[in-house]
Amino acid sequence: MRRQLFGITIILALALAGHDSSAQSPNLRSIMRAKLTNTQQLLEAVVTANFAMVDKSTDRLAQISYTELASWQSNAEPEYLKQASAFVKAVQGIRKASTDRNSAAVADEYANLLNSCVSCHSYNRRMKPIRLGGAR
Repeated sequence: MRRQLFGITIILALALAGHDSSAQSPNLRSIMRAKLTNTQQLLEAVVTANFAMVDKSTDRLAQISYTELASWQSNAEPEYLKQASAFVKAVQGIRKASTDRNSAAVADEYANLLNSCVSCHSYNRRMKPIRLGGAR
């Protein structure tokens, strides 16, 4: 399982590295960096079954996500909302699995979280640049 999580993390890092950050606003770039940092910290907690750290990391990721979503005006693109909702759902799944002290479920939900990141970044590479605040 550790190899699988490590592999997924490498894929996420490559996906983020391949993203044209010049197309992002400085605020969005900062939010994405915070998400990446917290997701990497979460990996350590998942692998070591440190549920207190899992809870702390998911709380931070949830707060970052809610801040990101709140910064969008009411005309956010439906696909962006779909992608963001997948991320939030995975964070909530990790938190629930952690509350249940279920290491396997935490790892599965972590994989879902990473898949949501890869899916969103893949979508955004194909589409126009996104900016916070609804700026297009």
